[in-house]
Amino acid sequence: GFPGFSGFFSKELIIEAAKFQIDSLPAGLYAYYCLLLGALVTPIYIFRTFWLAFFGEPCHEVVSESPNSILVPLVVLALASTVAGIILGPWIASGKFFYNSIPVFTEQSLNIYDHVMHELEDPVGMMINSFFHVPLYLSLLGIALTYLMYQENYPILRAIPHKMRLINWVLQARFGFDWLYEHILVASILLGGRWGANTVEKQCVDRAIEQGVAANVKRVAVSGRYLQTGLLHQYLAVMIVGLLALLYFGING
Repeated sequence: GFPGFSGFFSKELIIEAAKFQIDSLPAGLYAYYCLLLGALVTPIYIFRTFWLAFFGEPCHEVVSESPNSILVPLVVLALASTVAGIILGPWIASGKFFYNSIPVFTEQSLNIYDHVMHELEDPVGMMINSFFHVPLYLSLLGIALTYLMYQENYPILRAIPHKMRLINWVLQARFGFDWLYEHILVASILLGGRWGANTVEKQCVDRAIEQGVAANVKRVAVSGRYLQTGLLHQYLAVMIVGLLALLYFGING
């Protein structure tokens, strides 16, 4: 979300839209502060990865480069994330990019749309203007905190997670979603699968096929076996009877 990159324009417009509605939304101020918190937290986890990956302890494992099928799209996305905001900003602001695919109806929405699109008409001016707003400095603060924590190894900052044990535990547990998936969702699916395999399939489907369809086919096969005697005169007699029956019904019909 740093000025110049594509993420900057979308982030700034979202925060600006929330700020514009502080007084008109029931929780407008709360939403605005949550977005400011996101502007602080986002560079923290992004640059934590950056410091650890590029400036952390060296890894002695042999790591091969990705194949071109992955590398080329990544390069294209990297270039797009660098220049797409500046190039497409005025086009999006003019309404020509999305055309009529995103209709705006209410007066409040139109006011917000006009407000944020006016900002996007001048990408360079929008970047300069960001130096007079809070989100940029919150992003820089997040970068500085990760640098001090993972590069300078400040003990005070390193101790923060241990001081905030409840929050740290919640984050380490990923808000309990992993436990929920593993013990509730996955366990329920496996239980349902076992019940379906043992009860529905074996007791219902297999029994219906074995005692119903298969048994009737076997019964018909056993009965039909008596027609196959192997005696030529019996076959000839049946053929004559059948021929006489066809002639009879053909004449009378």
